[in-house]
Amino acid sequence: MQAAKDATQVLIFIGIGNGQEREGIDRHNTTLPGLQESFTLQVLDYCKTANKRVAVVLINGGALAIDSIVPAAPAIVEAFYPSVRGAEALTLALFGDANRWGKLPITIYKADYINQVEMHNFEMSKPPGRTYKYYTGTPLFPFGYGMSYSAFTVTCKHTAEASTSTMGVVDCSVSVGSGPAGEEVLMLFHAAGDAVRAAAKHPVPIRELIGFDRVHVEAGVSASVSFTLTEHHLGLVDENGNRQLVAGDHTIQVSNGLDQGASFTIHVPESKVLDTVPPVPAPYSPPPPPTPQGTWLCAHSGSDKICMPVGGTLSKGNCESSCK
Repeated sequence: MQAAKDATQVLIFIGIGNGQEREGIDRHNTTLPGLQESFTLQVLDYCKTANKRVAVVLINGGALAIDSIVPAAPAIVEAFYPSVRGAEALTLALFGDANRWGKLPITIYKADYINQVEMHNFEMSKPPGRTYKYYTGTPLFPFGYGMSYSAFTVTCKHTAEASTSTMGVVDCSVSVGSGPAGEEVLMLFHAAGDAVRAAAKHPVPIRELIGFDRVHVEAGVSASVSFTLTEHHLGLVDENGNRQLVAGDHTIQVSNGLDQGASFTIHVPESKVLDTVPPVPAPYSPPPPPTPQGTWLCAHSGSDKICMPVGGTLSKGNCESSCK
């Protein structure tokens, strides 16, 4: 606490390491171990009272549930395990010398999520569901979430193409609404319509990431991002593992993980199979050993020559001829 009092700006690094989880060791919950949560809240409360700038940096492999810290922290950075150049990257980002933030590759659940699912049951669609594809609750932070020093504006349009191989092109324009130049990430999702879901005999994801792109945007200048859609992007994997394009309405969503994006509806007139799972090969049966051809040996027995059926290189007939 004294370090926070002596500082003009405060960074709080909290998280987990190999002592909490690694190959062969699993956590029993997703909360912060030890006194990290209570200590962080004390420092945040002091910084608020003292009017000091403060940010929380998470160092972790698996997701952390920081329910009580979220409303108290003015800034939170998920660094995961930042590796050997992580300190350099964090310094540039935290002090405003770089503006190229990412988007969450996972869903961060609240602390009580572990009481809602069986940790040994990985049935993804079983309520309340796992991952952004099936989770129906309200996460602490959703998949794809990620802020920036800039507020970006995103506009998109979908253009249909007269082609049997494409489902059109989505063209987006990204500009800086406020703030400095920086990088933004656009994500492309597919969500099946109600009729498609009703026709399916298997769990259908709420939505599925089918594309993404990162673009650098200068202040006052628009940057372009384009996605070409194919039938494969709209396909669903059925109960047999085959990917099918199901007739009905399909929604394409473009999102920056915040409040910018667009959605378009594509109607598929008829169903078709796109990919099939290769048949399971029959169990391997080794071929029978080849029938020995030359197994006779012309051997001497005293003054006689006899043909013996062991260890030789001749057929019986050739052996008898050579032994005469």
